[in-house]
Amino acid sequence: MKGYCVTQEVDVFAVKDNNGCVIECKYHSNGGNPTDVKTALYIHSRFEDIKKAYAVTPGNTLHVTEGWLVTNTRCTSDAQKYAECVGLKIVSWKYPPAQSLEKMIEQKMLYPVTVLSSIKKSSLEALFRNNIMFAKDVADMDEQHFLKRSGLDHTTARALKKEADALCFCA
Repeated sequence: MKGYCVTQEVDVFAVKDNNGCVIECKYHSNGGNPTDVKTALYIHSRFEDIKKAYAVTPGNTLHVTEGWLVTNTRCTSDAQKYAECVGLKIVSWKYPPAQSLEKMIEQKMLYPVTVLSSIKKSSLEALFRNNIMFAKDVADMDEQHFLKRSGLDHTTARALKKEADALCFCA
């Protein structure tokens, strides 16, 4: 996106009621590496650059009002402190406490199929190819439909279906 100073790379630009949100998504395959304050700093500076560009563009009616950092890991306490100070929104693992990524996953039962303990890599590839990403996707199908749609052998499919049902209907 065109910023005031430079062109910025943005993961998501969302608009609602004439207000724009600049959203940066940070995925870490190693959950042990928290998102640090440097990340919050550069995301906030990108947001401010885009916000200023929109504010000075003649005839523009869209207001860029929020910057967001969304990550699948925890954020350091300095990242959280900085974000709170400058008004950067964060959604991360365990933060903010009542609306964290962890809470959203639990409330909406959006557990990825990767949490199913009996799943093998080859089964994951088959599920992804068939657009089955969440345990809830599996639990919401009757067994016969899942057997046909998953592309898995019957023994594997039945085991995954049983595990997904237990997770989604007992959680």
